[in-house]
Amino acid sequence: MAESLTLSVAVTYPSLIAWTIANVYLDMIAPSIKLELVSNTGLRTTFRLVAGENVTVGQIRAALSFINQGKFAALRGKSLQKWLLEQIQEAGFAAGTVSGTPD
Repeated sequence: MAESLTLSVAVTYPSLIAWTIANVYLDMIAPSIKLELVSNTGLRTTFRLVAGENVTVGQIRAALSFINQGKFAALRGKSLQKWLLEQIQEAGFAAGTVSGTPD
């Protein structure tokens, strides 16, 4: 096991109220999408969208194809960021509403 520091007093962070997408990584071989998210407090985390209960391999392949062909917004009726944030919600990562305008 790697060495770690166990804190004697827990660190309390400011209120975390929003996540935005900082980076998107696409895996065309093993269909998946990896996101690096950043919160309003600066906290960063990674979320990986892989086939499972809520998303099929076919849906991920279709999304990768749409992204690759530059047709995502036209065929899905929403931005890539919005679709990815909705997938995060459906996977149970965070509850809330997606708002704002596409970058």
